[in-house]
Amino acid sequence: MQRFLMALSLASAMLLAPTSNAFARYSALVMDAASGEILYSANAELARYPASLTKMMTLYLLFDAIESGRVRLSDAISFSGNAAAQPPSKLGVYTGERISVENAILALVTKSANDVAAAVAEHLGGSEYNFAQSMTEQAHRLGMLDTTFQNASGLPNSDQVTTARDMAVLGRALYIDFPQFYHYFSTRYFRYDGASHHNHNQLLFSYDGVDGIKTGFIRASGFNLVASATRNGRRLIGVVLGARSPGERGRMMASLFDNGFRDADRGEFQLAMAREVPATQIERSATESATAAPAPEVRGGSSSIELGTFKDRSGAVDAARRALSRVSGELGGSGEIDVVAIRGKGRRAGVTYRSRISDIDAAEAWRACAVLKKSERTACSVRTTKPTVAARSSAKKPSVTKQAAARSERTRASAGRTKDRKVAVAKSSGGRASITKPGRSKASAAKATVQPTAKPATLRSKPAVRPKP
Repeated sequence: MQRFLMALSLASAMLLAPTSNAFARYSALVMDAASGEILYSANAELARYPASLTKMMTLYLLFDAIESGRVRLSDAISFSGNAAAQPPSKLGVYTGERISVENAILALVTKSANDVAAAVAEHLGGSEYNFAQSMTEQAHRLGMLDTTFQNASGLPNSDQVTTARDMAVLGRALYIDFPQFYHYFSTRYFRYDGASHHNHNQLLFSYDGVDGIKTGFIRASGFNLVASATRNGRRLIGVVLGARSPGERGRMMASLFDNGFRDADRGEFQLAMAREVPATQIERSATESATAAPAPEVRGGSSSIELGTFKDRSGAVDAARRALSRVSGELGGSGEIDVVAIRGKGRRAGVTYRSRISDIDAAEAWRACAVLKKSERTACSVRTTKPTVAARSSAKKPSVTKQAAARSERTRASAGRTKDRKVAVAKSSGGRASITKPGRSKASAAKATVQPTAKPATLRSKPAVRPKP
């Protein structure tokens, strides 16, 4: 017993150590979905950039609009010039074109499309600015008092911040408030306009029981992930913010889930985590990397395999599909088919299609390309993608705006929250934002072909109560 108490004290000391400790270099949290109890946390209250985890709230408000009858899955969403001009990752819809609401959901979940996020924001809120205000208000109603949103996609903005605790609250709210829509997060592939888009969440392919939720990356944040998994009737929600690569965030989350599902008390779980996530695996924190110039989430992740240029889209898609099937083992479940239309000028006028496999690590890309050259005699090449800066701002640590801070104080006072939130988790209030949507188009786009996935078991809980206006 004395040995166990000594071990528990050591684990607690490691978790509460100053920022020089290894645990200060990232944020992580594991929550029991049924009770909201936190089983493990490290720097769960530290301000971080959410990156594309932002789209979880975009989807929350979209699900709310569908449930309330203001929007239907078959409705069409038009793309403005602003939406179409968003930097990658994007679906590549042109100005004036439309997609269905259901296709928009699938594009956000799998492709993490920034152009689709902006189009959804304008469809529901009139403008992305108005929609972002509604996102922040909804976050505070859910108890996410340290979160502020400035856009619908997660593209870099120094005032768009969150915490691991808040992201766990949002992940739990999506599951509890909208069980009828949660199955979308299990989608592994999404097919649109002749191209197949691969879900960025590698654990969907490699960890038994994982059925969502969302990944995110910008250079200032590192690689983020909110995931949910079930085992023996128990559901856990995990958060990792600030990993060094897609592979590392997957390994870290798998370690968190492995320990969370063990029949051990909290002290043993924390000690196990202290051993299994060494400092050598962790990248610098978002607050440390905030001094670097921020860049948006990019299509192709760190590297891509270039397969050549084709006269038609179908040829480019087929080439990428054959190559991806051949090297799936080398890529470990990562990689997605990416076909880009290239418009020529002058004597080269016309459209050709560049075929590639994107969203993969550089080392995996080189190994896969070597296999293709040897076995398929494909003249492939590896290209490392450099993030494109969408908007630059003076480097500074993440901070909420004065308006958001004042709103948070009012919310704290009305909710009667205590100042110490390091152990308790704010339960989802189920409050919903009210957004005035402009007139929707009657036209609808074709539905996407999606790999069938099983719906998760509905969590037994009382339905969320809508607050009175």
